[in-house]
Amino acid sequence: MRLTPWRKQAELSREPRGIRRLRDEMDHLFDSFFGATRLSDWSSPETAGGWTPEIEVVEGDKNITVRAEVPGLDPKDIEVSVTGNRLTLSGEKKEEREEKKGGYYLSERRYGSFFRSIELPAGTKPDAVTAEYDKGVLTLRIGKAEGTPIQRIPVKTAGAATASPKKTS
Repeated sequence: MRLTPWRKQAELSREPRGIRRLRDEMDHLFDSFFGATRLSDWSSPETAGGWTPEIEVVEGDKNITVRAEVPGLDPKDIEVSVTGNRLTLSGEKKEEREEKKGGYYLSERRYGSFFRSIELPAGTKPDAVTAEYDKGVLTLRIGKAEGTPIQRIPVKTAGAATASPKKTS
């Protein structure tokens, strides 16, 4: 599973790069052995018949940013959709290369489709999604609903509410 859990930006920057890579590799190992878990919510390349782009999810104060590595794709080959609270990324990579020089001929073809689906947390605005593609990275920004205050509920000790009984002589 390469999906980064919902975390604040400050928490992600404190995690050493080597630890994050080790965690990602362990998640991928478990997913390839047991299949995609309920928490990972993505199809592995072996089951989907394609490839899986790396995805990073970061929660900020005003929006949630999702970055997907999709090098070599044309933006018109990427589809982004939101259904309810589910963000879906899909697309297809088609790359052909032919080279004829002197006494040799080189022909390479790479292709494959991908599909990633992410459940958005409560408090997001699915109608406020922007998508931007730059140098192989697709960046999505999903707005968060404002005015959803956190209601703090005090926790009382059970013994503090009752008074101790008086002794009678």
